[in-house]
Amino acid sequence: MMAVKDRSGMREEFLAGKLFLLLSSLLEEERPADRAQEAKNYLDHNYMHPVRLEALAASLGLDRRYLARLFKQSHGCSMQEYLKDKRMDEAARLLRQEYPVAAVGRMVSYDDPFAFSKAFRGHFGVSPRAWRERNGAHRSQIESYNIYGKKHFDP
Repeated sequence: MMAVKDRSGMREEFLAGKLFLLLSSLLEEERPADRAQEAKNYLDHNYMHPVRLEALAASLGLDRRYLARLFKQSHGCSMQEYLKDKRMDEAARLLRQEYPVAAVGRMVSYDDPFAFSKAFRGHFGVSPRAWRERNGAHRSQIESYNIYGKKHFDP
């Protein structure tokens, strides 16, 4: 009879150990920094599309405000600031390649060229055209795109 009680106690300890391992693995998977990094990765790969932060948070299984707090703690800025910086940095890169300003705006998710120009000026302190003149598209890189995205060559 004593042997039955000993096995029962060992079984409880075994199950408690398995439960502890399961809980610890779940906690490791749900680290907040990982969620903030997932959000950053999503923004890095989808800046050229309209991004709904509520949908992003829902896809990660988090409340939008909670994800916003995690992101700011992890990356030092809000998701909106990060997304705007990402778009503006990409716009600057594209402007160097002689894409028309309106096309660059669309490539970084600004359908309205005036909204793009205003955002760009707010970020860099000059208009996209003035930035291009100062920073560098070389006319030797003549291949460009018209505002409808079709390739053409300047004479």
